[in-house]
Amino acid sequence: MSQNTVFEQIIKLISRRDFESSVTRHDGNKGVRELSCWTWFGSLLFGQLTGHDSI
Repeated sequence: MSQNTVFEQIIKLISRRDFESSVTRHDGNKGVRELSCWTWFGSLLFGQLTGHDSI
């Protein structure tokens, strides 16, 4: 039996549909080539949770 990580528990609290709706409304993915806003957000959140002060 596997246990959810803290990161997984927190990311589940954020509605992906609402997040993507906001990104679309603000044209957040305009010109993106590598990382989508969702992936970038996940990376920044993970960094905060693990105590990193920069990426």
